[in-house]
Parts: sequence; structure tokens; C-alpha cells
Amino acid sequence: MQKTFAIDINPGENRTECPGTKITLGGSPTAGPDSPNNYTYQWYSIPGGFSSTESNPEITVPDVKTIYVVRVTDIDGFTCQESVTITPVLVKGIDFNPSYLPADGKSISQATVTSEPGGRTFVWSISEADGSDATIGESNGRIKASSKPATIKVKAQDKQAADNKTQTCFVEENICMGDPEECCPDLAGEVKFGLLRIHLTESIQSTGSDGDGYCSYSTNKVRLHLDMKGFFHTPVSIDLDGVKASWKQKGTGAEISFKEVSLEWSGTAPTRQFGPLQANLTGMKLTVTSDGAISGETKFTVNQVESVPLGGIAELAKGTSGGFVYKYTSSTSFEGSYDFSGVKNITIRLKKNTSIIAEASGDLKSNGVFDGELTVKNAATYSTKGFDATVKRLRWNFTWVLNENEVSFKDGEAEITIKNIRNTKGEVAVDFELRGHTANGVAKFSKLVAFGCNIEGSLAAKVDHEFNIHEISGSNIKAKHPDFDNSFEINEFNITNGELNQFRFNGHTKYKNVNFKISNAAYVQNKGIEITAGLEIGKSSKCEVRDFTISSEGVVSKIKLYFESTSYPLSIKANLSFVDSEFKGDYSGSIEGGIKIGGKVVIGSMETYNYGFFELTMQVAKGFQVGPVIKIDELGGRFGYNYDHRVNSASEGTYLIGFVLGIKDVADIIGLKGDVTLVIGNKSSLELEGEVRVPAKSPHYFKGTLKASYLLGTNDVSGSTNATLKVPARNGNMLSLSTGNMSFRLNQSGWNVKAMNISGQIMKEVTMTGSFDLRGAAGDDGGIAGTVAGTIDYSKDIKIIYPDKFDGTNCVTADHTDSKLGFGIYGQFSLKLGGSFNTQVNPEGFNGTIKTYVNGASRVSVKWPCIATCVDCVRFTNVNVNGDMEMSYDGSFTILKGYLKFSGADHEEESRPIVLKF
Repeated sequence: MQKTFAIDINPGENRTECPGTKITLGGSPTAGPDSPNNYTYQWYSIPGGFSSTESNPEITVPDVKTIYVVRVTDIDGFTCQESVTITPVLVKGIDFNPSYLPADGKSISQATVTSEPGGRTFVWSISEADGSDATIGESNGRIKASSKPATIKVKAQDKQAADNKTQTCFVEENICMGDPEECCPDLAGEVKFGLLRIHLTESIQSTGSDGDGYCSYSTNKVRLHLDMKGFFHTPVSIDLDGVKASWKQKGTGAEISFKEVSLEWSGTAPTRQFGPLQANLTGMKLTVTSDGAISGETKFTVNQVESVPLGGIAELAKGTSGGFVYKYTSSTSFEGSYDFSGVKNITIRLKKNTSIIAEASGDLKSNGVFDGELTVKNAATYSTKGFDATVKRLRWNFTWVLNENEVSFKDGEAEITIKNIRNTKGEVAVDFELRGHTANGVAKFSKLVAFGCNIEGSLAAKVDHEFNIHEISGSNIKAKHPDFDNSFEINEFNITNGELNQFRFNGHTKYKNVNFKISNAAYVQNKGIEITAGLEIGKSSKCEVRDFTISSEGVVSKIKLYFESTSYPLSIKANLSFVDSEFKGDYSGSIEGGIKIGGKVVIGSMETYNYGFFELTMQVAKGFQVGPVIKIDELGGRFGYNYDHRVNSASEGTYLIGFVLGIKDVADIIGLKGDVTLVIGNKSSLELEGEVRVPAKSPHYFKGTLKASYLLGTNDVSGSTNATLKVPARNGNMLSLSTGNMSFRLNQSGWNVKAMNISGQIMKEVTMTGSFDLRGAAGDDGGIAGTVAGTIDYSKDIKIIYPDKFDGTNCVTADHTDSKLGFGIYGQFSLKLGGSFNTQVNPEGFNGTIKTYVNGASRVSVKWPCIATCVDCVRFTNVNVNGDMEMSYDGSFTILKGYLKFSGADHEEESRPIVLKF
């Protein structure tokens, strides 16, 4: 089957029909040549308002000429459209010639009617005869008067509608027969006076007619709609009830004429908006000429019961009083003019959040214009863009026209302070230069502290005419911190959203007399100002300052310094901390050739100069021999500029070079280390103040400070020291003493040390006083011999359980855990030990024992043998203890071993061998 893309559309014939008539659109069928079911239909109208998907939809003929378009689509998606035009029949009003008849039963009046389109045939009838005998020609509209006075209603209907017996396409008008005064009709519904229309809320009768056929009417039952055009952008519409109206009219339909129209009203109508102004209509008096020209005025009383926005932060405050008038200008429309000269107490104000920051008051001009100057209102405070702001000063001229939604601002100026800026204390003053709806701002700093710095200078501020402060930024200001000797030049500064979030500077400054070269200092959120800086220490030195911060409170952190110096043959690196007014710390480095060094360093600054001091130590693994007995195993040195190490303080112009010398005997028995003073021209001796160690190698029996003299060429070192003695040397568990003043001597034959006023501890428990005499021979590798003697004094609370598992909780537990003889004791004794010792010292400790006498007392749990008490049970009682014991040490515990005698309150006694460990 061959498909076709042609569609035959029959939308129906163009028709002229009476409005309200039901008709069907489309042909029979509307589309072909295929079956009508193979098509889809879409009807729409021009003008719009109608749509249908039926092939033959039914419509009601509208009041205006309408084009109906049908779009048809076949099963292949091909679409075509056609249209049909439906024209309504419009029947105009009836004219009577003459307009009324005498009640003589013979006079004739010819009725005529017009229609669109023309050429229509009409059927005439009397629709309301009022009981009269008047007649009318059905086809010609000739009216014969009645024999009695009457008012009849004549009807003219389109013949087609009459034949179809549909109530459409007709018009009706009254004609008076008899005295015209008696023929004035009752009126109801709408009455037109040109453009002005009134609605009668109830039917009214005429108050009579004058000789020219005008009927007079008067009523206070009128509803009136008024428009007031001009000035305001949209007309103001008023609906009124209870209007008093009077007028004269004659004729009907298109022939009606009126005169002497008067409308009056007084009262209080609902509040309405006139632009931003609120008012009530309180009076009206109008007249309408026979040609429809409206004259008169309406009066309004201001009722400003609430504030009204005027755009942005401006508003019209409540409290405006007075009134205004609208006067109609004798035209056939609602045109007129307003007079606002009676509007008083206008207040325009600026409002931010809930704060009134400025206002201006006065009266409106007759043309609805208000000129004023805004001034500050009680230094109001408001919030803007994260800031707390206060208006200190304001002068701003403006013009406001009642029918505009915005105030027209002119030139002005203001000063606003902002405070509570995060990361700051104090406030910033911002000067506003106002130009209409634009603003320029300058921020002035004189009362702001940021990170402890007083900010000075001024910057551009990004502001707007609504007093919002969006941003303060720039670089031409200074910051002065009280701990720094000069101001910082700020090269990045930014305040937004209520926070100082950019704060950056660099340059040279002095902090606590130390000269810093700051390469970058910038705000880091939640940390404060982080400073990257260097310290100027000589041409070959490099210093980096670390952990240098200033908190939001302005507190400077404990600064650390990384120092690096390379000056042949010495290279050093140091990490230092800032203490008081100088850097102190440790360093490490090397000397050309691979020798590692380390030591202490001090770097600081006085008012006019910097200073530094470096102390080094160097370990030499084997040392080098300088004689048959003496060798040097350690060297040290000092270097300083503008520094006196003897008083540990800066001294301008003082330069220091010094050494540290370590001396041992060849056998490593004794070692001396100290500062060396080299006297040029006198090389016979070196005087040392430093340290003595015995033996020279670790661990040391004793180690202490010394004063010594080394006689060059004799290999003889002698002096005195205040040292600490440890036996064994590795931990001092046996003996740990302070020697007091101890003399020593080292020569080719050996060494010896003596001390008389010794104090210390034996076995970490016993306090002692005594003396020692120790000596060693050259060549004896670490050997030591001598005596240690003295007295002991010892007090201690000792826990005693005998036997080891004795349980004195009750008689049963005691019987199961006592000794064979039935004795058991459990408790804490306060023991006091006394005695003397005289021992021989050797490299591992000492030989001999320490005799001690023990006595003490306590309240304990005790079970006495039945032979003594005849009561086989446990008592809690006072018990004394005494006896002789020997003290020893096993490397972990102090041990007391011997016989102790226990004596009870009831003369019970028991002696037992006891071993105590603690």
C-alpha cells in the first residue's frame, strides 16, 4: 500500500452566529482521505482560551470575532492545519423617534436598531406592556401609542435567533407614553456617567422630571469605584460604599444623556498605601459634566502606623501626620493632581539590623518631594560583615520623592569605628566619603593593637553607601611592638569578615638588643605571627631563627636559632634557644682533617654591638705521650669576640682564644682535665683548674674539681680536689662518698690520694663518716689499694616476718605457720644501727665486715612458745628487739645477718637467728 502525505482538512464554513449559541466546529469529516480515526486533532483559538482534541468539538459562540484553528496529524507524523472564523452578531441599542409619545392611542414612534455585521433582519415585540394597549409592528418596529399613560419595554431580536427560539441576539429599551415626569423609570444596578460608573445597592425611584425630559435621581445607596491617576506609578483605586449621589438623566441605551451629576462621601475608609505613605480616604466631592468630564477632589488623612522600607537601609518611620488632596482635572478620565503640602512630621531614617543610625525630619512639599540631611542618631552601634561598628559622625543630604521606592542620596560624609576585630584589640576609625549610591572609605589606625603591635597610618577601605565595611587592605602602614626597637613596614595587611587575616612585614629590627634580619613575618591562622629571620654574625656565618612567633596577645615565643659558620679550618652548626637577651645552646662541628668537635655557644647583642662565645671539646682516641708518665688525651678550645668568659658577659673589643687540656698517666690510672693558661715567656709550668679522675678511664672511683700544677720536664703533677668516690667504680653500690678536701700526687713512681673528712653512704643505706688513704703504682693497670675506716649511723623501718611464712591472722593460721617451738612474729620495727668499720679497698670493693648493733621496738603480732606463756595463741603487743649483726651487700640487697632477741610486755623472751634483706 502506497502511503500518502497529503491531508484533506475541512474545518467547516466561516459563520456569523449569535453569542451564546451552541455550534459544532469542523466538517463531516474534518480530515481525510483516510479514516478519521487515523488522525489526531488539536483545536485552539485566536484569541486564546479554547482547546480540544475532538474532531468536531462543540463551542458556545463568543462575544468577539474568533478564529478556530485545527491541526491534524496522520499516523506517519505528517501535520497540516486549517482554520475557520466565527463572527458573533452584535445588536446595538434601540433608538426611538420621537423618544416618547403622548397617551393618545394614535401617535407613532419609529424604533430602529443597528447590528454588526449589518444586513440582519429583526423581529420586534413589546416584552413588557405595563398593562397598556400600545402596539408595535413585528417586522418594521413602528410603535402606536397607548390610550393611557404607560412605560413599555420594546424588544428587538435577530430573526434567526427568534426562529430558533433561543434567547440571544436581542436588545430591550423603554419608551414613555404620557407625561414624561410620570414616565421616569426606577433604576437599579449600574449607572454610567461617561467613564464613571456607579452601582446602586438597591432600586431607586426618580424624584421627578423637568420639562426637557430629564429624570432626577438622588440616593445615598451608591457603591463607587474611583481611580486616581498620575504621580504614582500605578493608579490608586478606591471602592466606596454609602456614597451620596444626585443626577438627572433621560433616554435609554446609546441615547441616554445625563447632567448635574454630584457625588459626595465622608468617613474613614480602610488604610491604603500611597507609595510608602499610609492614609485613609476621609472625604470626597465630585461632579460630572454632561460630556463625562470629572471634577472635584478627594481628601486623605495620613495614618502612618508602621515603618515602611524605602530601599536599602532607608525607611519611612511611623508617626507621619497631616493629610493630602487629589484633585480631578475636569477630564473624561481619572486624571488629576496631588497636593501633599499638608503632610507633616516626615521622618526618614537609616536602619542597620535593629539599630537606627541616622535620621532626618521635616514636611513634604506639595509635589511630594522631601529634602533633608541625615545626621547621626545617638552614636548607634550595628553589625556589618562580621564587624561591630559605631557611627560617630554623619552628614548626608538626600531627596526623597513620595512615589519613588528609594531615597536619592547626594554628597555626604561619615566617620564609623569598628572594633572586636579578631586578632586585634582596640578600634579602627573609617572615614566615609559619600557620593549618591557610591562611597569611598579610608581606615585610620591610631587605637588598634594587633599581635601586641600598635598600628599607625591609614589604608583604603572597601565600603558601600549602606555603611557596610567589606575590606580594609593595603601596605602603607606601620606596626610597633614594645619589645622591638623600631616600627615594622607592613607590606600586606587585610581585614575582612571581622578578622585581621593578613599581616606581613620584613626588614631589620632589634629584639632585646639582638639584631635580626626579618625576611618574612606573616600571620598564620590559630598560631599568630610566624617570623622567618636571620641573625647577622660575621661574614662567613649563617643564622636562621626558628620558632619565632608573636601570639595574638602580642607575646613573643621562646626563639630558637640555627647557626652555621664555616671559617677554615673550622666548621660548626648549632641549635640555640633564646634566654633572657642572648642565644645559648650546644653545637657540633669538625676541624679540617676529620676531627669531630662539639661544645657550647653563646650569641647575643648589646645596644651597639653583637657578641659571641664558642667553647669546644675534642676527644682523641689514643692521645699522645709527652713524657714517660704523662700523655694528653683531650683538647678543647674557646673562641669569642666582644665577650669575656671570665665573667660570662659581653665586653666590647675583647677577643678570646683559649684551650682545654686533658692529662693522664700512661697507665690510665689518674687523669686531669682543666683550663690552660699559657703564659708567653714563661714556659716552665702550666696551671690547671679543672677535673681529676681516678682511674683515668671510666668507670672512675672518684671524680672531682681540682687545682693542679704541672711542672714541665719533671712529670710531676700535684694538687687538691673535692671529689666523689665510688666503690665499685661502675656504680658505687658498696661505697659512695664525698671526699671533702682531698690531696693527690702523680709522678713517675705512681699516685696517691688522701682525705680525712669523708661523708657518704655504705651500700646505699648506711650513713657514714670516715677517712681513706688510697694509692696505685705506675704500670698497675687500674690497680688500687688502701684503707677506708670510720663510723656508721643508721635508722630504718624494717619489716620482720619470722618464720618466712608466718601468718598471725588468728590462732589457726598461726599454729600452721610458726616455728617448731611455736614462736612467730609479724610486724614493722623501727631499728637503729650503730657501729664502726675498718676495711681494705681493692678494685672490686673491699674486704672485711661491718659490725653493727641493732635495737628497736614496735607493736606487732606475735605468737610466743607455749613453754613461756602456756597460751597457744596470737597477741598484738609491744615487742623490743636487740642483738649483734653483720652487714653485707650482694649486689642487689643490703643484708643483715645475726641473732636477735625479742622481749614481750609480759617478760616473754625468744632469741632467733634472723636474716633481713632490704
